[in-house]
Amino acid sequence: MTKSLEEYFEDFNVIAGISDDSRLEKALYSKVLAVFLLNAKLNKLNDYAQKCKAHDKMLFLHLDLMKGMNSDKEAVNYLADNNLCDGIITTHRNLIEYAQKVGLYTVQRIFVLDSGTIKNGIKSLKKVRPDAVEILPGLMTPHFLKELNIEMKIPFIAGGLIRTQKEVNKLIEDGVFAVSTSEDDLWY
Repeated sequence: MTKSLEEYFEDFNVIAGISDDSRLEKALYSKVLAVFLLNAKLNKLNDYAQKCKAHDKMLFLHLDLMKGMNSDKEAVNYLADNNLCDGIITTHRNLIEYAQKVGLYTVQRIFVLDSGTIKNGIKSLKKVRPDAVEILPGLMTPHFLKELNIEMKIPFIAGGLIRTQKEVNKLIEDGVFAVSTSEDDLWY
């Protein structure tokens, strides 16, 4: 890792959020600089990694949703040792800490359901410093960004339910550095 994630996304701040590999090709030929692959298949990891590298795209694997692999330290070792991704996405604090030790970018995903999840998110983030925090649903991010940012000074990604360029622009204006979305019209 040579750049912070914020620096990496200065030129284009939309991330392709893909729930399975059926839309990977479209993301590879888009303007996005990174792909968040949510339901990666173990037997295709090398293929994903090679395609993303060939198209100069960062690949982030959602470790909690990966098929055929447990969400644990051995999985992180396997991904890092075999250069199968640039980073991981997870809700698990212990995996964030470990992934950082082995040189992967880390995105901690937090689901904002109520004020209690904000308090728990802050508590978790005080114990670990991921490279970025992805808040879901993304459109709720501005309501909680100030509270989280006052406490943490961590870069934020808004993810989920973002469908228009106007929403992307507003979220960037409100302080997130990137937006992850499955709306492929926003990838260009």
